[in-house]
Amino acid sequence: MTHRFRPVLGVKTWAAGDIVTAGDINREGRDHINFLTNSIPHAQIENRQLTGSAQSIPDNTWTNITMDNVLRDTESGFDSNGAYTVQVSGWYYVMGGIVWQDDATGSRGVRFAVNNWPSVSGAQIKRSSSAVACGVNLTRMIPLVEGNILTVQGWHNAGAARSIKITEPEICFLDLFFYSQFFSFSG
Repeated sequence: MTHRFRPVLGVKTWAAGDIVTAGDINREGRDHINFLTNSIPHAQIENRQLTGSAQSIPDNTWTNITMDNVLRDTESGFDSNGAYTVQVSGWYYVMGGIVWQDDATGSRGVRFAVNNWPSVSGAQIKRSSSAVACGVNLTRMIPLVEGNILTVQGWHNAGAARSIKITEPEICFLDLFFYSQFFSFSG
């Protein structure tokens, strides 16, 4: 597998008497702006399932959350279920969340999985005694290698299958932003 790398940007340390060239201006100005506006892999998807019913999550089973409404995908990494295939190796700032249907039983959890394996610890909340919708969100920096598949997974222990919400403003989501490349990582 060939890894594509984005440039790692550094700012030049200027000294008194340095002569500024067109190359310096391009490297210190234009290249930084292009990196921040055009070159960063950036993806956002949410779960609306406009043509179907809410996804049902089995009891005590980590389950990939299906998402269908791509808002942005600069590297064309999302598939039709909302799994993201990494196109550029590096560190990613990843945010994800699940909003559960109104229910007062059990706990709820969310985690990220890379190639269907938990990548890092997740987030979990204990339900209150009132039957209201609840959301569980998670934010992490994750090292991802080209070809890795990133998903959001949900879990609960309510005793029977439970559904997630699919109507605004309560929606499940996955956002990821390329943070920086790494030069040596075995993942």
